Amino acid sequence: MNKGERLKHRLRVFDFDEPLNNHFLCVRELWIRGDLYRRRPDIVGFVNGLPLLFMEFKNIGKDIRSGSLTS
Repeated sequence: MNKGERLKHRLRVFDFDEPLNNHFLCVRELWIRGDLYRRRPDIVGFVNGLPLLFMEFKNIGKDIRSGSLTS
């Protein structure tokens, strides 16, 4: 390689060939703050530090029809 020469490399965020090489983390009730709102999803799932899963659960005693899309 010459000085100043550019090299191309492919970044692989996930290891699909060896899933155990990835780092998995689930967090309960993580506060998320934005300019417009604050949210606290029940579970946020991370893979290699990237949030890929957001889960919101309803109370088992409530009728699902009483739920809404906004808080």
